[in-house]
Amino acid sequence: MYSGCRFDVRGKHLSEARHWSAPEVFGPRAHFSTSPPPAALLVRDVKRRDEGVYRCRVDFRNTQTTSFRYNLTVVVPPEKPVVVDRWGRVINTTTLGPHEEGDDEMP
Repeated sequence: MYSGCRFDVRGKHLSEARHWSAPEVFGPRAHFSTSPPPAALLVRDVKRRDEGVYRCRVDFRNTQTTSFRYNLTVVVPPEKPVVVDRWGRVINTTTLGPHEEGDDEMP
């Protein structure tokens, strides 16, 4: 579970709060936004390695601390397919087939 950002408002006005993001988690890619509500952690340039369970802990002055867990799933689009022949050579053509499954492209 990751907890790599902090937003500290203790003894300050909300506009003076300090934000910190762990270099090994998000570093400068993360920013905590309080306006407009609701507050949100914004992460730019999301990476596959960012996937995981994150904890959000909120400490209140007069009430009990509240914690939330969030699961971040990163969906990576597939890369462009590469067609190779049985010898592993890349076939550079724009049209193939039709062929049956298992057929060789090159005789």
